[in-house]
Amino acid sequence: MPLIVYGYDRVTGAFTGATEALESALSPGEFTDPAFTVRLCPPENEDGEIPVMRNGEWILMPDYRGETWFDSDGKAVFIDRLGNPSDWQLSPDAPPPPRASLYKTEIYSRMTDAELDLFAREIESAPTRVRLMWHDCLEVMADSDLFPVLREQITAEFGEDRASAILSLEPV
Repeated sequence: MPLIVYGYDRVTGAFTGATEALESALSPGEFTDPAFTVRLCPPENEDGEIPVMRNGEWILMPDYRGETWFDSDGKAVFIDRLGNPSDWQLSPDAPPPPRASLYKTEIYSRMTDAELDLFAREIESAPTRVRLMWHDCLEVMADSDLFPVLREQITAEFGEDRASAILSLEPV
């Protein structure tokens, strides 16, 4: 009857599979265990974990190897080691893309009544192209021709700090 042994990776200790021990040709019934194997059966594991040999015992460790997670800047990180990537400040979900526009209603809601009155007068006296663009849009794209004109106008009226608050692409 064969003797089953359980292999583990020599570097990580991660379970690599079961195999048969080698029976001695000179001493039938005696077995030689291959390197990096033990006779102790590893525990059952769930998806996302793997048995790992540590100090002669099996422990269960998170195993996300082969997956792609994301750092706080949205950079993809390929997981190539055992452990929980969230412990390394990684997330399984890509962060949402940066916001690229503001609805006019957001801009209005960030202004005081007095600022809004002044802004409305400035829009009505703006060059025709700017005035028409403003009236025709529902939102202003940050990379549009209108955004820098709008920033310049609001900055001139309310100052840099206030313009930055009114035109912030960060959610309020």
